[in-house]
Amino acid sequence: MSSKTKRLLQLLAPYGTWPHPKGDQIVDGESAKKMGKRARSLFSAEIPIYVGHPDEKSKDCRDMRVGRIEGIMEGNDGIFVSAVYDEQTYAKIIGGELPNMSPRWEMERMEDGKYRPVRLISVGLTSNPNIPESGKIIRALTPPLPKSLRSKSEKISAVEKRCSEIGRRLSDSARALADMITCEESNRLNKRLKNMGQTESSKEKNLSKISMKELSKAALDFSLKTGQPYTKSFARLRREINTNK
Repeated sequence: MSSKTKRLLQLLAPYGTWPHPKGDQIVDGESAKKMGKRARSLFSAEIPIYVGHPDEKSKDCRDMRVGRIEGIMEGNDGIFVSAVYDEQTYAKIIGGELPNMSPRWEMERMEDGKYRPVRLISVGLTSNPNIPESGKIIRALTPPLPKSLRSKSEKISAVEKRCSEIGRRLSDSARALADMITCEESNRLNKRLKNMGQTESSKEKNLSKISMKELSKAALDFSLKTGQPYTKSFARLRREINTNK
């Protein structure tokens, strides 16, 4: 097989009862579980994919091996497989030249005389399947990372998660600090206002003892500082204090 490969998720067989020369085949969830378990076993052989049906004695299908099954999964309505192909075969499948699969599997006899597939041996690509819709494409699959890269990817993911957590905590700390600064500034402002109020109150008490001459001078100073007309400044101060006439 070419070093460049493509992956597809395909329907190996929909659930149902399918005819076989030995008798009816029962394809169900139990069948999917058993085939998947055996495919994952440490002692399981690789499951090859050929062009043509592997049982055709007139063709040496082993010379036309084009892929392999790397996973068997139980679905809601059928058995699904993850299949790996060389680029040329992948293009033929996508283009509809090899649209179907013909599974060769080991079966166990059931009590009612029917048979249940329990181990997938090989798969043949064909345009004349024994089971309708076998080989139906579900979607393309991205290649899995090599083990060495998976380890690095997992470490990177853990670091990213940790950085995200640190970022969240820093954000919370920044908000808390901002609240503290705002509170402190508010306290300082209130203190300044209080001091200003006390200063103004003190000024009023002192102003209550000044003479008319001193009041006139204070009104002039206030007018020069604020730009307010002298008469208005004088009237304002006079209203706020009791003068000594």
